[in-house]
Amino acid sequence: AASAAAPAVGPELAGDSVEALADTLARAERKALLAALQACGGNRRLAASRLGISRAGFYAKLQQHGIQR
Repeated sequence: AASAAAPAVGPELAGDSVEALADTLARAERKALLAALQACGGNRRLAASRLGISRAGFYAKLQQHGIQR
């Protein structure tokens, strides 16, 4: 019987890598919010639906990202 080798363990993420990931995710989320708003003609309820999130969640994310539309 063949035994499966354990996956190699890579170096732990440095603090900078984690921060870079958080920044990347925040930029992607902001871009998605703005794109949904534009595609929906500024209709926040429709934009939230398009993104698959609640209206309240959408408003919270707009506030978090400083989007005033």
